Amino acid sequence: MSYEDEGVIRFNLDFDIGDSPNPSITNSLRAWRQILYRLNLIGQDPKRNGGHGFGNVSRLYEGEIIITGTQTGVLETLDDGHFSRVINWCQGLNFVWSIGMIEPSSDTLLHASVYKESAGTRFVAHVQSPDIWNVSRELKLPVTSPGVHYESPRMPAEIERLFIETTVRRRRVFSIGSREGSVVAFGQTMSGAATRLITTLAEATCSKA
Repeated sequence: MSYEDEGVIRFNLDFDIGDSPNPSITNSLRAWRQILYRLNLIGQDPKRNGGHGFGNVSRLYEGEIIITGTQTGVLETLDDGHFSRVINWCQGLNFVWSIGMIEPSSDTLLHASVYKESAGTRFVAHVQSPDIWNVSRELKLPVTSPGVHYESPRMPAEIERLFIETTVRRRRVFSIGSREGSVVAFGQTMSGAATRLITTLAEATCSKA
């Protein structure tokens, strides 16, 4: 399968209808995602992102990536059926294998790249925040090259570069230079990743005051 735009898959996908993740696995993802939605870091806005839904969260659990499903950004609350179990992936082949009641987010391989480069990371949040993105340089946030499209096969190498050359491992947040408003945070817990985003949003707000 290959589609276009936010919320719609571009990678090659092998998807089977199957069991959704256990609620105990998705509890913190659902709770913190709802907070990010209320902060307008996840959602849908006709003036942003071409009017498409935006934002996704994931958890690395027992070798699987548990991630919000495609086109769920418009929903304020999610149930377990809105999460997909990514059981395997290959960035070199641009391929994802998943199981669930819904296909995985179009940004699955972006999440996979962060997990690959940060061994202790178990949660990733990818949001849209023009407030943070527009002052990334002022905040000295790591930023991927504007010349590398966020869904390009070159993006995994670009994220690897960030982990080698920048402070991203310590900051736990970075911006996608080729995608206006796109910001990624990660941590050992979902609360840690979400708090990193909220703190960075506060820093961005202060920088414009």
